[in-house]
Amino acid sequence: MCIPMDKEIRNIQAVISLKEVVERIQKKREHILSFSPRIIYKHAGIEDEERLTVRIQILDFYAGDINIEEGTFISSATHHLNFSAKWQDYTYNEATNIFSITGHSLKMGNYEVQFLIDENI
Repeated sequence: MCIPMDKEIRNIQAVISLKEVVERIQKKREHILSFSPRIIYKHAGIEDEERLTVRIQILDFYAGDINIEEGTFISSATHHLNFSAKWQDYTYNEATNIFSITGHSLKMGNYEVQFLIDENI
């Protein structure tokens, strides 16, 4: 199956926009962006919320890969915690400071993950 390159490019652009905001707040630059936003996970009419650590690969072949650490309510047993710019859809809304990941899987059906970016990341 061929993955449209424009989708991956749009996703990387959303990651770069998020990276710029996180670096301004944290006042540091890294090759792996690490921060702890409030995360809202929406799936099957359920909404889970928790502040968790997120790591985003910025450089190399894996640029745009996102990993969320497990928490109390959001865990790998019940949620997807690893995302790829090749498969999911990423957007970053600069007006609201919300980074979103949307996707679909057999495990969860349609889902959306939101990172709420604030001064406490």
